[in-house]
Amino acid sequence: MPPVDLLAILLASSPEDALLRARELVEGHGGFCAAFSKDDPMNPKKMRWWRFMVRLMRMRFTGLKNVVDDTVASWTMRQRWKLVWQGRVAANVEMLQKMRPDEVVNVIA
Repeated sequence: MPPVDLLAILLASSPEDALLRARELVEGHGGFCAAFSKDDPMNPKKMRWWRFMVRLMRMRFTGLKNVVDDTVASWTMRQRWKLVWQGRVAANVEMLQKMRPDEVVNVIA
C-alpha cells in the first residue's frame, strides 16, 4: 500500500458503533479524534454517595467547598459530557491549526 499523505482532519463525532473504525481511519491519515463513547473514562459520571463520604473524611475544612461543589455539579449538570466534548474539539482544532497553518482543518461529524 502506498504511503498516505497526512491530512488536517478532526473526527468530532461518530455513531458509537462506528467510532473505533472511524478513529482508526482518521488517525491513519494523520488526523485526531475528539469523539468518545458513553463508556469512555473522559465521560463525567455522577459521584456516588459513598465516594462523597470518603472524600469528606479525607479532606480538611478548606477542601470541603471543592468537594461539595464537585458533588453538586455531578448530580445537577445532566449534560456535563457536552462540556468535555466541546473542550476536546476546540483543543484539537487549535492544535491542528498550529501544526498545519497553511492547511484547512477538516472537522468530520
